[in-house]
Amino acid sequence: MKKTTLLFLLLMVSIGYAQTIPVTFETDIIVGAKDGVVTPSNANWFSDSGMSSVAVVDAPVDFAGHGKAGQINSSSTGAKWQNAQLLMSTNYIDLTTATGSKTISIDVYTTAPQDFLFKLEQSLNGGGNVEIPFSTNGLGWETIPVDFTSTGVNDQYKLLVLFPCYSAGFSAPAFDGTTYVDNISGVVGEAATPPSIFNLPITFETVPLTSDFNNFDGGTAKIINNPKQGTANNSAKVGEMIRNGGSAWAGTWLGLENNLNFSTLNAIKMDVWTMAPIGTTVALKVEGTGGVHKQELTTTTVTGAWETLSWDFTGQPADFYKLVLLFDLNVIGDGSATSTFYFDNIVQYNTSTASIKDFEIDGLMAYPNPTNGEWKISTNNQEIEAINIFNVIGTKVISLNPNATSVNVDASSLTPGVYLATITTAQGTSSRKLIKN
Repeated sequence: MKKTTLLFLLLMVSIGYAQTIPVTFETDIIVGAKDGVVTPSNANWFSDSGMSSVAVVDAPVDFAGHGKAGQINSSSTGAKWQNAQLLMSTNYIDLTTATGSKTISIDVYTTAPQDFLFKLEQSLNGGGNVEIPFSTNGLGWETIPVDFTSTGVNDQYKLLVLFPCYSAGFSAPAFDGTTYVDNISGVVGEAATPPSIFNLPITFETVPLTSDFNNFDGGTAKIINNPKQGTANNSAKVGEMIRNGGSAWAGTWLGLENNLNFSTLNAIKMDVWTMAPIGTTVALKVEGTGGVHKQELTTTTVTGAWETLSWDFTGQPADFYKLVLLFDLNVIGDGSATSTFYFDNIVQYNTSTASIKDFEIDGLMAYPNPTNGEWKISTNNQEIEAINIFNVIGTKVISLNPNATSVNVDASSLTPGVYLATITTAQGTSSRKLIKN
């Protein structure tokens, strides 16, 4: 199976509380359920992609003060890229050039020579994921200095991923085995905070943060000030994806608090701006527990301008909690303007009642904006059937069915911040970004 599967099946990790560096497995390690199920919500030690399990146990042999150790149980029936994942939520591990260190030290116990892959994800500053193989001699505990210098790394990371069945290109089959790890250490970085919890719609004004993106294989996403602000998109913040080298399937993913339910809102739309040529493929993939996934493709129809792209997931189950964004799929990026994409306003909607195009309702206005009292929403003789207003984490805070061409929406009780309103008439559905002072 292609390496792309490995990258796309990596676990979406939610809130966790790993102890400070070094990680000794003596306290504060909470084992999560396997294959993408984040249970309990503060878990920080996971197995994925068919690995049998991870655990915290007494170290098999005392060595340099080992008491407890992390146990990794691989399975011959799991994927070759099955992995164990440790989430650092107290501090990042710092591999920036300023520290002078590009090495993470890890104690590993094996009883036979074994190859591993050590991968770092969830960077602080939007740096790409990095990975380095290492080997053990199989004679018990040994301290392995894993040097990431050759990857060009210059960032801080909080998700550590270990692949115990590694072989070059993952060509060898997976196997049943038990290994142990302990005393994971490196330069202590910035204080880490749990990823923001959010749902659709996503406007990027407050959340997600750059650190919430999970970049892979040559894709780097971050939150930036909108460089293409104008009448088609007046957002202050947008997402930016730059693809530079790596693989043809490079991208990023975001985890959601709740599973996506496509029974009523059967499609997802997103605003995109790029200098890539017309006809560039943009894929949106949704993933869930145990690697269940569905991918839909669309193509750009303009260049150098904002447009709204849409992906239809009609009939899909409510099993998906990850959004994977794949810009210019099947092409290796070169870091240029044609490999750069800006994206905003990720919204779930119903294709039978709404157009994917924004601003399609004749004369739609929402003012004053910002306001500290109320917004007036009006159209040119189009009766407004519904107004739904969401906060930045996707919670619906106002729902109205006015059946009028002009509506005063009371915002006085709302917390100051950015909101997304969807306005529906017989003509279609449009969205507006609203600000409460």
